[in-house]
Amino acid sequence: MIGSFQIYKKNQYRNNVAFNKIYDYFWTKTYMSAIPKSFEEWRICIEQRCGIPLTLEFAEERLSIYLDENLPETQRFVKLYGGGHLCNIREWLSRAISEKRKPEI
Repeated sequence: MIGSFQIYKKNQYRNNVAFNKIYDYFWTKTYMSAIPKSFEEWRICIEQRCGIPLTLEFAEERLSIYLDENLPETQRFVKLYGGGHLCNIREWLSRAISEKRKPEI
C-alpha cells in the first residue's frame, strides 16, 4: 500500500520522467519485493529470512488458520496483504504439505 508521502512525492514530480522511473524502480525493489511472488521466493522468505523451518507441522498449522476466514489472524492478514496473497499463501502451504508427505524414493 502506498502511503500519503509516496503519493505526494509522485504527484509533485509527475512530469519528470526520469524521477518517475527511478522512483518506481526503488519503490518496487524496496517495498514490493518484500512480498513473495512465487513458491520459491516464499520458501526462501520463510526459511532463510525469517529462520522458520518449513516443517509439516508448521505448514499444517498455518494452513488451518488461513483457511478459517473468521479468525482475527486471517482477517488481519487479508487487511495487510490482500485476498490474492492469502490465496497464494494457502496454495504454497498446501504445496509444502504435499511435498513433505511424499515418500522419499
